[in-house]
Amino acid sequence: MRKSLTKLHYLLFVLLMVAMTGCGANNAGTVAGTTGASTAGAITAKLQWQQSGSAAKALAAIPAGIANIQFTVTGSGANGAIPVVKSTVAANSTQGQIGGIYPGTVAVAVKAVDASGASLYEGFATNVNVAAGATTDVGIITMAQPVVKAEEKTCLGCHETALDKTGQNIVANYKQSGHYTNTSFVDANGQGAGCVGCHGPSHNNPDPSANGTAARCFECHNLNNTNTALVANHGTYYLANATECSACHQMHNTKAGNMERKTWAQSGHGATDFANINMGGSNGCALRCHNAKTFISVVGNPTALTRGTTPPTPQMITCDACHTNAALGKLRNLPGAKATAFATYTTSTPGYGFAPNNVLNPNKKQYYPDVAGSNLCIVCHSGTTEGVSTALGMSDPYFAGSSQALTYTNNGTLSPKATITQHNMPAAAVMYVKFGFTNLSTGTAGTPSASYVASLTSDLDGGTISSTHRKFGTSAIAADSHFSASKPAPANLLTNGPCAVCHVSGSHSYRIDQAAFNAVCVNCHTSENGRDLTTGIDAFRSYFIEPNKEVYNNAILLAATVVNQKVAAYNATPAGIATPLNFTIGINQATSGQPYKVVVYTTVKTGGLYTTDGSLNVNSATLADFQKAAKLLGYSTNGATDATDLGFGKFLGAISNVALFAKDQGGFAHARTYSRRLIYDSIDFLDDGTLNRSVSASAINLSKTTGTAVAGLYGKGTTAYTDGTLKIVASGTTESMLYLVGWNRSTGAWSSPERP
Repeated sequence: MRKSLTKLHYLLFVLLMVAMTGCGANNAGTVAGTTGASTAGAITAKLQWQQSGSAAKALAAIPAGIANIQFTVTGSGANGAIPVVKSTVAANSTQGQIGGIYPGTVAVAVKAVDASGASLYEGFATNVNVAAGATTDVGIITMAQPVVKAEEKTCLGCHETALDKTGQNIVANYKQSGHYTNTSFVDANGQGAGCVGCHGPSHNNPDPSANGTAARCFECHNLNNTNTALVANHGTYYLANATECSACHQMHNTKAGNMERKTWAQSGHGATDFANINMGGSNGCALRCHNAKTFISVVGNPTALTRGTTPPTPQMITCDACHTNAALGKLRNLPGAKATAFATYTTSTPGYGFAPNNVLNPNKKQYYPDVAGSNLCIVCHSGTTEGVSTALGMSDPYFAGSSQALTYTNNGTLSPKATITQHNMPAAAVMYVKFGFTNLSTGTAGTPSASYVASLTSDLDGGTISSTHRKFGTSAIAADSHFSASKPAPANLLTNGPCAVCHVSGSHSYRIDQAAFNAVCVNCHTSENGRDLTTGIDAFRSYFIEPNKEVYNNAILLAATVVNQKVAAYNATPAGIATPLNFTIGINQATSGQPYKVVVYTTVKTGGLYTTDGSLNVNSATLADFQKAAKLLGYSTNGATDATDLGFGKFLGAISNVALFAKDQGGFAHARTYSRRLIYDSIDFLDDGTLNRSVSASAINLSKTTGTAVAGLYGKGTTAYTDGTLKIVASGTTESMLYLVGWNRSTGAWSSPERP
């Protein structure tokens, strides 16, 4: 490599593969103990020499005095520790080789020594993944002068190839940390940071991270750090239930995973108010999803924890909830949702978890598919309950009333006592089309036609709703229309399911950020309405995410407005004036403790419609209020408002759909077709009690009505777009209408019929 181009002198070491089996070597290039002829892996690296001193910079030549360079590779594979591989090359070599690196995650330690064997420079590459028969480029290994601490000489010598409990080299990881480079700090006992500082001079403290808040770590580190740039309240929330520091930290390389931890702390999983959602004593929520310790137990044995079990101390969802090895990003091995181990769990009341094939799902929808890493997400984002079977043979809805809600009991009778709330963030239930009241069509004995059911059923369950997003993280994405032989799907889109692909490809904030956009979104989303999205996350948010979220919520608001305006119209009649109907569908503000939660209420409490945090300050509707509204607004079929009343059941179901989609604020992306279609059908029923494709007309009428919540939002021009390029929205057409009803993606014309 020419100095005129790089101004750096690199020594290229190509660590070539050689044959290695068992304790000896041959020329077969296979690894013993594996199935078939699985070849060993290889590593390439470049060494960059760093000048000593505070103003460190790269040197233009190999430092003087170096006699040879020693390589050591250690690590672990699928079956535990892999054989240590060592090689020594002359200082003036331009390439060297190291033999038979077993597949796994390894550390490469490089030591430049003088003629006496004293170390002059050292460098490391950690967490390197080596695959069978493949060559891994670790990039640049920076060679720096070692930090000399006399008390550590014996420690480093004995543990040179030892692995810690993460399966990685102790010394290689330790020498990446501040504990190694810090030579000035001393604790209250005069002890500095490092091997002896943490473990004592004679292995006095084998695991200084153990014992929760009493860990040796907190003799130096502030237990409840108040620095807002870091994670505060370790002792209160993260180390509860005897959780150790190693749940999130690689103890010998404390810098590892810094980005993941800091972004996680900004997420819902890391929020302190999350730890205070402690509801396990009555309904098991904290046991399953709001507590790291018991989440781990649920994943390990889903049938062991039952409803009503008292939960442990409130705690965050710490790194070890999802990871067996957070430092290496190793996920817990949760079997697919079809696994036998979950059969009892998923068929028991209240049916939390992996599959809706239980007494709460009379339609017996399919189990969730096995999506590897995303199985962990489905556990808690599959909603909680959907309802039980009724004499009508239809799924019963659930509601978001704060004190009382509506449900059918197992014998088909209505009960006002059970509180079945619309659980927050049911993303998996929406994405995989598992939840939702779908019996809104007119059919014999209340049973919808097969074609109608198919139009609201995932293709994975035999229906017609397909989804590119649902294919992410599976082999199916390779054959999706967005990719081809000339433009194959990137490797990161092929494994670990859609949740992990979209929400962890960027950072552990789980947001769609720049890294997620680069890794995932831009592969398909390059323009929107003629605007370039490839410039980055700001454009993607401004022109795609936020506009889609807005029109999605406008459709939900339209459904609520349809009912609220019918109530207002009734109350303007002589009967309504004499005895007003108190029945309103409200939605919590985005700033509330449960944003977008739908609450059906009768009256407003003292203090105004909203509390200071944006939650509705109301008296929730009871069963009697729903029955009264169904009769007075014309939804009831026979006036019975019980299990024999088809219209009443559909009224409840349509409102439950509004609540479902309101609580999944990513529904427009998780299941665009399903969310559009079922919101449309719910509005179609609510506007006049039948499915007659009257939604756009109702939307336009309410949009023209001064004072309604959707005033000015809906307009329908002659066409949806001016032409098939879909770059210019037609005159008179609004973005909200484009989401609400169907249009042709080839011509830009409105669909007929208009149902999306």
